[in-house]
Amino acid sequence: MMFGEKKEKSPEPQKRAALDTVIGPGAEIVGDITVKAGARIDGRVKGNVSCQGELIIGKDGSVEGEVRSASAVLAGRITGRLLVEGKAELSSTARMEGDVTCAKLVIEEGAFFQGHCQMSAPTTP
Repeated sequence: MMFGEKKEKSPEPQKRAALDTVIGPGAEIVGDITVKAGARIDGRVKGNVSCQGELIIGKDGSVEGEVRSASAVLAGRITGRLLVEGKAELSSTARMEGDVTCAKLVIEEGAFFQGHCQMSAPTTP
């Protein structure tokens, strides 16, 4: 790639880690969710989400509530707080309405973020 060329990015996050839980596009869950590994949300969740691994929220996925995870990739929508131990990524289709606490924050051009960000010290394995 030459200097000045734009690198093409896919709008959806790439599969990175093993996912134990997938909430499909037609699903709507009301209540809190706790996952001991990675998870992907392509449906709607009204409640708090706690994920010990990587949490991916697809472009059509949404969460209304507090979200906690080791790392997070947001292509959809969160209305509430996002607390991430490591890196939080907001892709170009992301809509984050609420406060974010994380060690690292990546926001792609086109993402919407309304709220406050507090950087925390990264956790060591």
